[in-house]
Amino acid sequence: MALDTRKAPLHASWGENPAALQKLFMIVGSLSIAVILLASTWGFKTVFTGHVVRMAEADAVAVCELMLDFVHDAILKGENSNRSVAVSPGDIDRLDREIANFVDHLHVIKVKIFDHDHRIVYSTDKAIIGKVDAENPRLRRALYGSIDTELKEKKITDLKEEKGFTQKVVETYVPIRNEVGMVVGSFEIYLLIDRYDRALRRALVLTTLIMAVVLLGTFAVSHLLIGQSVRQVREAHTLLHRTAITDSLTGVANHGYLVSRGAEEFDRARRGYAVGGDKGLGCVLLDLDRFKQVNDTYGHLIGDQVLREFTRRIQTILRPYDLLGRYGGEEFVVLLPEASTAETCSIAERMLETVRREPFLTDAGELTITASGGTATSRDSDRSLEELLKRADDNLYQAKRDGRDRVCCAPDGCPT
Repeated sequence: MALDTRKAPLHASWGENPAALQKLFMIVGSLSIAVILLASTWGFKTVFTGHVVRMAEADAVAVCELMLDFVHDAILKGENSNRSVAVSPGDIDRLDREIANFVDHLHVIKVKIFDHDHRIVYSTDKAIIGKVDAENPRLRRALYGSIDTELKEKKITDLKEEKGFTQKVVETYVPIRNEVGMVVGSFEIYLLIDRYDRALRRALVLTTLIMAVVLLGTFAVSHLLIGQSVRQVREAHTLLHRTAITDSLTGVANHGYLVSRGAEEFDRARRGYAVGGDKGLGCVLLDLDRFKQVNDTYGHLIGDQVLREFTRRIQTILRPYDLLGRYGGEEFVVLLPEASTAETCSIAERMLETVRREPFLTDAGELTITASGGTATSRDSDRSLEELLKRADDNLYQAKRDGRDRVCCAPDGCPT
């Protein structure tokens, strides 16, 4: 049975499962980028739109002042401080001609002129001339001397009487003052801002793309760095886990892990008996014969070479799900899940055969090594792994007493 170095589940702590932390970082990072881009786009749009409105307002004021210069005689009537906004029927044709020039060259869509009584005295839309817009708060502010601008979408008919269409326009109210600075009326002018709108979209797209590139670049670099760190942490965690459960000399399970995994396999065997299973957990306890003489004669380095070669040979006999562990010193335990007494004994005999078959090659030359073994198989009456190990240990020592290099497999102990 291979040592259990599986990854920790997702619900484990971040320290035990750095991959889950990396996954969380990717999710949070992706959501953060989306939120930042959405918020940034909204912010950029708000700022740029405000800038467009301010530019369009400045243009509207300039257009109104220019129109007033050209048509003030047709709009303002009276003398000095008494001059006020008034348009006679004979002035309308002149206003149409003059304002048409602005329409053709300055993107003006619609023009209204109000007197101080909120009455429309002139409009490019002839149907509304003479109407009073007394409830218009924006007009009221203009008649008090404030410029009022608003960006909106309106369905309008252009001044060449073409088909109506919906378009983004800046609607601006610009006060009309007489020679002494008194507000005597107001322009209402619709300024087409398609050129501003195109510039706004280009700026918005460009700014958002730059922001996206910066964020995605930063995220990608961070992801790579974190991914590298996670791999290092995972490798360190795997190494620490393996070190904690592995015998450093032989590379097989150490005593602690052997007992822990053995208890799990023992409980699984008991559950198998409970549902009618006829096979249990086989256990083989192995001990190298006269290993102390090897250490005393050739030294511990040679002894270590013998132990490593011993475990290598034993592993060639095992099934993928069997577990080999160093129980202590030169004693080893093999746990065989789903094994009968006869199968356990047969596997133990094969282990001893592969040990004795060829000399061990060491730095001290070829050494003939043998081993003794005791086996046991779990029973329904067993209450702990220790009972199973105790029977295998008793059989091992009986094999030693019987002359070594043999296996004692009797379920109730080998005869003396």
